Amino acid sequence: MNTLPTFPLSTLVPLTGTDSINFELWYTTLRDFLAADNLLMFIEYEFPEPDWTEDVWLHECWRRGRAQAKFILSLTIRDPYVRSVLYARGWNSYEPSPKAVYDLIWDIWGREFAY
Repeated sequence: MNTLPTFPLSTLVPLTGTDSINFELWYTTLRDFLAADNLLMFIEYEFPEPDWTEDVWLHECWRRGRAQAKFILSLTIRDPYVRSVLYARGWNSYEPSPKAVYDLIWDIWGREFAY
């Protein structure tokens, strides 16, 4: 698992929550960015936490992968409007699951702006 992203973080598109073009760019660049670093699975699936007593390496890969995917996703949702809408819909910024955050974003803007 890479420790540095394949692409510069500046290539990520911030979600503004205002139009379909922004949503499409956010969606495609986020997914491509995560896929390039083998992290896409962490927004597509909710993996149960592996038992660290049985396989320390697998547990560490799971923990680091989730943390990296959540960090990358978090960089795209800094817009004050987006954050206020997320909070109004019950978002917890400390939510450890990148899939839960991604699903909430999809529920709010994906249904409206998805192409």
